[in-house]
Order: sequence, then C-alpha cells, then structure tokens
Amino acid sequence: RKLLNSIPLLPEKHRGILDYAIAIAGISFWRYALGQLPEIVIRNGGSRAFRIDHHGNPVGKPKNPGEILYKGPISFAACSTVPYYGFDIPVFPQVASVSPNYFQLRLTSINALKLLSKLPDIITGKLSDESLWDFKCKEVIMETSGDSFQIGGDPAGKHKKMRINSTKIKAVMGSVAAAPEPPT
Repeated sequence: RKLLNSIPLLPEKHRGILDYAIAIAGISFWRYALGQLPEIVIRNGGSRAFRIDHHGNPVGKPKNPGEILYKGPISFAACSTVPYYGFDIPVFPQVASVSPNYFQLRLTSINALKLLSKLPDIITGKLSDESLWDFKCKEVIMETSGDSFQIGGDPAGKHKKMRINSTKIKAVMGSVAAAPEPPT
C-alpha cells in the first residue's frame, strides 16, 4: 500500500481498486486455486428463509429455523443488504427485490479457476452457475473449523461460529439462482 501511495501518476481514487486487485491476484486467488476449499455449514436462524431466483422470488419450500441451508466446500459466502461488494461490483444484483427485514445470503463453491473465467459475469452482476445459491434470510449461523471472517471487507478474526441477523443489516436483494438445490 505504501508503494502504491508513492506513485505520483496514479490517481488516489484508483489506488483502492488496485490494492484490492493485488490482494485478490496475489493472495486470495492462489490460496483457493492451489488449496482445498474450506468446509462450512450454514443453518437458518430464527425465522423462515427462502431460496430465491434471479428476480428475488422464492424457489422451493421455505427453510425453517435450524435447517441446514448449505453444507460443504465454500469459496464465497456473504450476506448483504446492498447490491455492491466493493468498487461498484454488483455481487448482489437484485437486493431491492427482497422483502424488508431480510438480507441476501449468497454462496458458492465455484473453484478459483472457473471464477476467473467468469470474471466478466461477476463484474456485470450476471453470474450464474450450478454451484451458486442465493437465499433471503433474517438470520443465519455459519459454522467452520475456525476460518477467517470479514465484516464490510475488514478482517473480523477466525471464528468457529458466526451469527448474522437482519437487525444489524438493513436492506436486501436477490440474484441469479441457476443452480440445483445446494448440498445439505
């Protein structure tokens, strides 16, 4: 970061995205490309949750509190009430279509090389894959073997269990749900 800040011809507004790209290309991508994906169990929390389609409409039966929404390898799991993950990349492109007091849970087990090939779809908010699942939830519990979590892109430490609920998150959208039911 200090090196990027010392480059006089690089406008300050572009330094953040360059820093972000270097972190992904230099660290995250290779960790997921060369290593084994971490395992996660995601359970529904206190209210019914719904798998959603690309319009934010429910798909299949509602999931009751305590039911497993997903169990298996994970390359990305995130909850949001806004459409953008960072730098205006619409990772949650249909947030406005999800009910008030809910947030969108998006998760995937797509491997790093396949994600790289889908970069144009990610950047435009059109990502669709059989290993991409979306839910509208009021609360989820994520259980790992002690993996790192982030909140708003900032490190939040390693945790075995993280509870996320809609009282802390205030708006939501849906996504492209082209996948079959996720593993449970």
